[in-house]
Amino acid sequence: MMFALILSTQVLEALMLMSMVKVMETKANDALNKIHDLQNAGSSAGLSSCASKYNAILVADIPSATEALQKGNPQVCRRWCK
Repeated sequence: MMFALILSTQVLEALMLMSMVKVMETKANDALNKIHDLQNAGSSAGLSSCASKYNAILVADIPSATEALQKGNPQVCRRWCK
């Protein structure tokens, strides 16, 4: 019985972390879209730096966290989601 409870807790944690990753992905995409809108409207001061940081989140961090969760390694995602 205790094993089932531990397994359920691990599954619940993984689902919560995956949900957090999806929220972060959505927010990063929204921010990057807004940055591109501002760049297209003629504003550019500092936006390239912001865009590269949000792009790094979308290209490296999100896939890394997702892969870690799919492989059953939530520690990587826990550190990233703090």
